[in-house]
Formats: sequence, structure tokens, C-alpha cells
Amino acid sequence: GGIDQVGEAVFIGEKLQGDALSVAPWMVQAFAKTSGDRNRYHLDRAYAEHSRFQGLGAHGLFTVCHLVASLGRVRPAYGVEALEAHFRAPVYFGDSLTPLAEVQEVLQGGRARLRLIAVNQSGKVVCEGTTTLRPEKAGEILPTPPAEIAWLRQWAQDVTPSVPPVVHDF
Repeated sequence: GGIDQVGEAVFIGEKLQGDALSVAPWMVQAFAKTSGDRNRYHLDRAYAEHSRFQGLGAHGLFTVCHLVASLGRVRPAYGVEALEAHFRAPVYFGDSLTPLAEVQEVLQGGRARLRLIAVNQSGKVVCEGTTTLRPEKAGEILPTPPAEIAWLRQWAQDVTPSVPPVVHDF
């Protein structure tokens, strides 16, 4: 049996796949500006290339945000109630991230527990975890984000000059 909310059913064993996303430098720069996380692994190429990551990488939470946003597009009648994520491999600029989910359990109150994974273009798991989704009331469902986000690209161009010349690595 599944749960049904606003015309969307979720069933144990159901597999969901979100849209693949190619990680562009402007996205990571925008995430750094928005989150305030200006760690050198994400923004300083010379530093990152000589680090354990051997190159510029996206923030772990950037990957998690893509997973969650994809769930919102695939199952807009549900909101995230809880989330646990484990980072398994770096995500580099130019990587393609594909979010995958599988419904593991249907819970009381129309909630569901899902296993989440993000894989790169080679099929390597870069992030995995679980989430609990709860049904949203019809009036609480937000529309799908607009397809065109050119304004964000322009805004992100201001990130690099605003990064302080000395970034402390914690």
C-alpha cells in the first residue's frame, strides 16, 4: 500500500530519479556567497589542487540541496521533515550529479522514509543518506522553481571579487 496526498502516491520500493545537474563554477560561487562558506577547497584553485581533494570541489551541502530540490520537483506534494547525509566522494566542477531515491518505508500520518543517493557521471556514489517526507497541505505546496535562473548567474559573478584574499581553513 502507498500513501496518497494531493493526487500523488508513494509506494514502498518506488524508485525516483531527479534531473542530472552539471556542476558549474558559477553555481559553487553562488552557493559560497549565499551560505557564507568560502572555504578554500571551493574557491582557491591553487590551494585545492594541492589539497587532499586535488581540485576545486562543490560544497557537500550543495549536493544535499540538489537532492532535496529534486525530491521537491519529483514529489511536490511532500516536504522534508528530517534528513541525514553522508559524503562519500568529492564533487568536482564539471561533474554531473544525478539524484536517486527509493521509498523504504511508509509511516503513520502519510509520511515516508526514503534512501537518497547522488551519483556522478561515472556512477560513483558521492552522497547518500535518508530522508523522511511528510505530506503538505494543498495550500502549502510551492510552485516549481522557474526554469530560467539567469539572474543568479549574474549575481554569482560578484562572488570572486568579494572573497577575502586570506581565507582561513578550519
